[in-house]
Amino acid sequence: HGVTWIQCAYEIPCGQAAKRALMGTKVISKPLSLEPKSSSVIAKLKSGEVDAAIVYNTDLVANKGLRGINFPNLKAAETIYQIRLISKDKFAKKFFNYLNSESVKRTLVNKGFSLL
Repeated sequence: HGVTWIQCAYEIPCGQAAKRALMGTKVISKPLSLEPKSSSVIAKLKSGEVDAAIVYNTDLVANKGLRGINFPNLKAAETIYQIRLISKDKFAKKFFNYLNSESVKRTLVNKGFSLL
């Protein structure tokens, strides 16, 4: 009996990241299912329905009971979120500055995000 594992569907960002993470690896088995969202991947993993899953690092941080194994090429599986100020509006600038504050950056790192 082999390891049963799942990942997100390819149409959504977590599935695209999983596909990139698997490129160049020696994984030859197929996922038991392609889930519609990352939360369903985590739910099935935590319930014991599967042995393993490809998940975001932030999901590992949020679910302390899970153990992670890094892929050889972490850069390939990155999902990059960008923020830019496109308005000169006072509120927009204030919000932009807040998101770039040290306290928000610390919170993001504590939740498992990497900052560029």
